[in-house]
Amino acid sequence: MADITAWHGKSVSEHVSLRDNAASAGYRFLSLSIYGPASSPFYAAVMIRRPQIVAQRDWPTLTASQFQQTFDDQAAKGYGPVIVAATGTASNPLFAAVFQPQNPIPLTRHLLRSGSSSDTGTIQGMNAQAKSQGLLLHWAAAYGDSSDPRFAAIWVPNPSRTLWNADGASPSARG
Repeated sequence: MADITAWHGKSVSEHVSLRDNAASAGYRFLSLSIYGPASSPFYAAVMIRRPQIVAQRDWPTLTASQFQQTFDDQAAKGYGPVIVAATGTASNPLFAAVFQPQNPIPLTRHLLRSGSSSDTGTIQGMNAQAKSQGLLLHWAAAYGDSSDPRFAAIWVPNPSRTLWNADGASPSARG
C-alpha cells in the first residue's frame, strides 16, 4: 500500500504548512488542485513517499505572467512542470505548479481558449499539434467559466505511442 498524505479545502497558508511538513518527511506531490476564487483559493493535494525521493519545486500562487516567468527560469535549470493547476476567471487566473528535473522539458501552455483544432491558441489545437509531434497529454487544468473556458496543459514524449484523446475537454467547443 502506498504511503500517502492528502488534504483538501485548505487555504494557501495551511497548504504551504502541510506541504512543508510532508516534504520534510520525504513526501512529494502526486496531485495538486487549486479551486475557488483567485482572491482566496483553496487547495487539495496528494503527496506520496517513495523509496527514491525525486527533487520537486512548487509554487502555490502564480499569476499568468509569473507562471510563464517561472516556467522559463525552471526550464533553463532543467526543471519542467509535472503538475499545473488553475482557478479564477479567464482574465484573472491563478496557477499552482510543480516542477521536477526533466529532459526534455515538456511542451507546456496556459491561457488556451476552446476552439478549432487548427488554432494553436486553443486546447484542441495544441492537442492536435502535440499528437502530430508524438506527445502525450500528461496534465491539464481548466479554469474560467462556461462562457469563456480556459486551459493549461503539459504534454510529454510518448515513446510507446499510447493512443489518447481529450475529446470532451470542452463539450461546447466546435473544432
